[in-house]
Amino acid sequence: MSFTVSSLLVSMGMVSKAVFLLLALMALVALYIAAERWFTFYRMARQSHQFAIVVADLLKDQRYQETLDKAADRAYQYSYLSRLISMGLREFEGLRMLSRRIDPADLLQRALDRAMFAEALSMRRGLSLLATIGSTAPYVGLFGTLVGIAHSFKGLATTEAAGYAPIFAGVAQALLFTAMGVLVAVPTIWAFNTLVDRIERLEIQMNNSAAEIIDYCLRQIGVARGQTNTNI
Repeated sequence: MSFTVSSLLVSMGMVSKAVFLLLALMALVALYIAAERWFTFYRMARQSHQFAIVVADLLKDQRYQETLDKAADRAYQYSYLSRLISMGLREFEGLRMLSRRIDPADLLQRALDRAMFAEALSMRRGLSLLATIGSTAPYVGLFGTLVGIAHSFKGLATTEAAGYAPIFAGVAQALLFTAMGVLVAVPTIWAFNTLVDRIERLEIQMNNSAAEIIDYCLRQIGVARGQTNTNI
């Protein structure tokens, strides 16, 4: 009897086939999430770098409306920096007209914090499912292994009539499910940890960018109010 994957699938019962399809589906979903998140983070970093280069001169010349127009450009739709600067400038426009008794740094920080929380939530989309797949795939494989072993014991009752083929088929199924569970879990957990590390790096970059935006806005507010930088 041949013990190829296709021959094992033919000999599987309904439960075994359901477990096999579930593991295959988990592998495909994990692959899609990992690839989609990786490309999204790559575009976020690349477009943010490009946006920083484009708006540097605009901010230096205080061309705020042009900066906001650039931030709304679809060419920078994945850029976290474009959204942070857009949020910071909109808050900045209102702060320039407020009383001096109001702390602009606190208001700017809270506005940018809201923007960063939204970015962080967006970046983590799908990661909980990825973690679930990585942690449960071995148990799904273990369930398939138990089904295969049960199939082997069932084959013992028919050994005289059908030979040892049913027993070997059950053992082969059990080993296949064990291997599938491990093969799904290990790359998924590796991808999850890699993406989490990438998110942490992006969050550090966002915090640094937010601090620079606040410093820039405070300097401009100080100039507009006739203050020196030491009084800001």
